[in-house]
Amino acid sequence: MIVHLDIDGERKEKLIRISGTVDNQFALAGRWLRGNLHCHLEEGRWVDSAAGIYRDLGYDFLAGMDHDKTTPPDAPGELLVIPGAEMSPGHLLVFGLDDVSFLRARAGERAESTAEMIVRAKEEGGSCYLAHPLWGGWTREELEILCDAGLDGMEIVNSSNWKSGDTVSSDQLWHMMLDPTTTLSAIGGDDAHGPDNVRDGDGIQAIARARLGWTGVLAEEASVRGVLDALRAGRTYASEGPEFRSVELRPDGKLIVRCSPCVACHFRGRQRGYGGRSAFAPDEQGVAEEFVFDFAINGYRVKDHLIVILEDESRRKAWLSPLRLDLSIQARSEG
Repeated sequence: MIVHLDIDGERKEKLIRISGTVDNQFALAGRWLRGNLHCHLEEGRWVDSAAGIYRDLGYDFLAGMDHDKTTPPDAPGELLVIPGAEMSPGHLLVFGLDDVSFLRARAGERAESTAEMIVRAKEEGGSCYLAHPLWGGWTREELEILCDAGLDGMEIVNSSNWKSGDTVSSDQLWHMMLDPTTTLSAIGGDDAHGPDNVRDGDGIQAIARARLGWTGVLAEEASVRGVLDALRAGRTYASEGPEFRSVELRPDGKLIVRCSPCVACHFRGRQRGYGGRSAFAPDEQGVAEEFVFDFAINGYRVKDHLIVILEDESRRKAWLSPLRLDLSIQARSEG
């Protein structure tokens, strides 16, 4: 939903007028769902085991992202299985397509080949997210090629990568790629490769039970279509533990974030020299379930995007997909 702002504010004790729009895609009377969008089910052989594990953890959906092929969307119980695949050579997560055989990589550089996949997948109605970008060693130039092709977002947290040089979080790469023409949504996953990997420390049970690396979506309905629509609309967040419960922008410029108990909420923008602001729970309480970003006070600190990051007592974080901004700031006089 587009919210129009026209409010008086301050910038380091100077009076300003802030006007423009904020696109809050989370202003929806929907339902928050939790799931794993990166789990290898070995062509469906582990779907029963995985469904039981994630259902017991309170997950609502699961995407079986086998390499270069879709996993049969067949799971017992109420767990939603999202069609998808992890495509080589760029580790591109493609959601919403029942058949990905037409996306086979052609000869060429990794970035160009992956960009061609993005274009073709989106032409068929798919959504494309880049898995573990930091682990993948992507350069800025390569990522720009993917963004220009229409990349929908990035896997901000991949908990399996703790054992691969601690490349779990791609937060900084993600932030670096945002600009006035590029908005990348955030997802998370555990990248588990079946219960037989438990002895190696990276199986479904070892990772999922730690509640690390998952995705929250705000869906209009609890269905496969509802999850896929949320992915396309950027109504997502990546989490290591904290949960978003609502994101409300009021006409007076106050952004109200409600969440699971957290010690801090970081509001980050793209504005050289300022960068954003953090809100902290009161000392006497230790944690809070509501945080506020006031555009009248801190609106000058953000530019074209606003990212909201929760942090809990264990220092685990959750990253909300960016809100798009189109704001102008003008000096004003008193009276």
